[in-house]
Parts: sequence; structure tokens; C-alpha cells
Amino acid sequence: MSESDELHRAARARGILEDALVRESLDGIKSQLVEQWRLTPIKETELREKIWSIYCGAVAFEQVLNEYITTGKMAQVTIERRQRSSRQPNG
Repeated sequence: MSESDELHRAARARGILEDALVRESLDGIKSQLVEQWRLTPIKETELREKIWSIYCGAVAFEQVLNEYITTGKMAQVTIERRQRSSRQPNG
């Protein structure tokens, strides 16, 4: 993937994570899952595991988007370094 593609993907990921409705939804889902997990009797291992798996999926979704943002930042640094080195006189 080119640096330009990575910058575009990072911008989209940032837009998603910073969208108020998405943020509110993700935070609400995670809070509800934690509360459900907390209230589920310890004996109900299978249900607790399902709830925890769903929670981990929501966290993984956020982590992937954050990784795209980080990759975009690294791509931006690479682009800036390339631009600086191309402006320097040869020799």
C-alpha cells in the first residue's frame, strides 16, 4: 500500500473514531457488555465467555482503526523525509 493510501485510510479511521455517534455507540456497547458480564453469575461460564468475546471484538475494532491512524502517521513522516531530502542540494 502506498503512503498516500495509508494517509487516506488513516484519515478515514480517524474520522470514524472521532465521530460522536460512533464514539457514543462503541462506548455504550462496551459499558453494557461489561455490566452484563459483571452481573452474570460466575457459574454461567459459557454466557460470560460469549459476553467477553463480544467485548473483545469491540476493543479489537477500535485497535485496528488506531493502528491505521498510527500507520498513517508513519507514512506522513516518510513523505516529509522524502520531501526534505529531495529539496537538499546534491553534493
